[in-house]
Amino acid sequence: MSAIHTAPFVAAILIAVNGGATAFTGTVTAVHDGDTFTLDGHRRGRIFGIDAPELAQQCRDDAIHTPDPSSCVPCGQEARQALETLLTGKEVIRTDRGKSYDRIVGECSVGKIQVGPWMLSHGWAVAYETFLRRADKLAYISAQSGAKEGIWAMTWVSPAQWRKMARLECEM
Repeated sequence: MSAIHTAPFVAAILIAVNGGATAFTGTVTAVHDGDTFTLDGHRRGRIFGIDAPELAQQCRDDAIHTPDPSSCVPCGQEARQALETLLTGKEVIRTDRGKSYDRIVGECSVGKIQVGPWMLSHGWAVAYETFLRRADKLAYISAQSGAKEGIWAMTWVSPAQWRKMARLECEM
């Protein structure tokens, strides 16, 4: 059978396996920040269930959270770098869960790694509880709770609060 004839069959299997959700496989060609990337040069996507520091966001590098001012660390850039190292040039399977702005939001995996929980467990994102269903919430909170590196080793403002203009003193 040719690829043209097998494509509908493969698509039907993916829809059945994912409960009707659309699954797409592509190569990551760009990483924009800690939760947004591009597949195949034109399919922009966002990782479901996580909220990573904004690209310009800074965190304070004091793991013991001392009251004295300490230097800022570009944690938004570091979150982007972590995702870039994990995904760039690799084949990703994205199972679509919705849409946000100009991006498809989906659960993503590279090989056997689930990208959202990986970013949470390595401390480069927080669980985006607003958009997690009850069935997802426990797994995402659990992945986040063990993190002792990344932003969890720093003083930080949640990405949602940062977008509302909350800033650390080292950012002012």
